Amino acid sequence: MLRPEQIGIFSFGYATLQASWWLENVNRTNLMNRIYYFFDEGVSCRTNRQKVDFLPGRFYLLPANLPLCFSLDPKKTVRQFYIDFYVQEISFRERLFEAEENDVMKEFFSLLQAYLKKHGITDIVNGKEGGEVSGMIRLKTAEILMLFSEQEAVFSKGDGALSGVISYMQKHYGEPVSLETLCRISALSENQLIRNFQKRYQITPYQYLKQFRMNMAMARLSAGESVTSVAEEVGFSSV
Repeated sequence: MLRPEQIGIFSFGYATLQASWWLENVNRTNLMNRIYYFFDEGVSCRTNRQKVDFLPGRFYLLPANLPLCFSLDPKKTVRQFYIDFYVQEISFRERLFEAEENDVMKEFFSLLQAYLKKHGITDIVNGKEGGEVSGMIRLKTAEILMLFSEQEAVFSKGDGALSGVISYMQKHYGEPVSLETLCRISALSENQLIRNFQKRYQITPYQYLKQFRMNMAMARLSAGESVTSVAEEVGFSSV
């Protein structure tokens, strides 16, 4: 059973998509687990095995490191809500999942919209604003994931070693992360870990951590944090 305390929230918020900028960013390596909810039609996504047209009124789960290629109708304005998160001790099957909205989720959106409007918030990055709403997002993310799992098997029973490594790097990205620690978590030798990680994700653990830190830095700078504080907290000194 998934517990809210297993979930860490990186960022969430509403956005209106602009084709060129959005496609340039989302079609890079998918480093985070993300839940999407679209309010409009116009976005589609292709993975190794699937082609999905995103529909309004549905939630979509895109696990970290799933190869993705998005397309966006340039003639349409598409609004979305997103949650970027990590989960401890659990990994997802490598595919895109969708689930229909239910009454609980409708209530969640109503409460969230009222909170964000009241406080003038459009995005919350790394829990820097809205501690109360961040807690609610964590709880509702757990509920959304359980909603997915009720409709389809979303959790993976295999490859726990590598998923544990990714969960650790996501949780501790702002701290020094040693290869020795990652080997201990995965119960693999250095050569085995690097080889297996690169085979599955096409990048090394070091490259993953560096890209992840860069993504978090960009998100936090966009949210208005200073360069100095971001550099210290994101862990560039320990890359």
